[in-house]
Amino acid sequence: MNFLVGASACPRRAIYELLKKEQVWSAQPSGRIDYRESIMALNGKFPRVPSEYFDALASIQRMASDQVHEGSWQAWDSGRLGTLLELTKNVLHEMYVVPKEQEDRVSIASKMLSELKADKS
Repeated sequence: MNFLVGASACPRRAIYELLKKEQVWSAQPSGRIDYRESIMALNGKFPRVPSEYFDALASIQRMASDQVHEGSWQAWDSGRLGTLLELTKNVLHEMYVVPKEQEDRVSIASKMLSELKADKS
């Protein structure tokens, strides 16, 4: 079970680093991060990514923090960890990879159009 605790800490840490990188770190008056508010700010920064991803991402901290500790193992298993990791991967893919792929396709299309126009001239 300790492996699940350690493994769940990795995506949580990655999410915190993502929030800092994207400068959407929202702090509570106590100085602690307001995780849900920060995730929703991230959603606002990436409007083309489905909001359901961010809703689920906002649940990761609660799911991983509240259900991973001793005495709560019934609700936590390796299947949930796999889901948590897959979700995190999908969100990052939608945020960073898909836009880059789209940008590359637009660049290729633009180049092709330029070549076609040059051929007509």
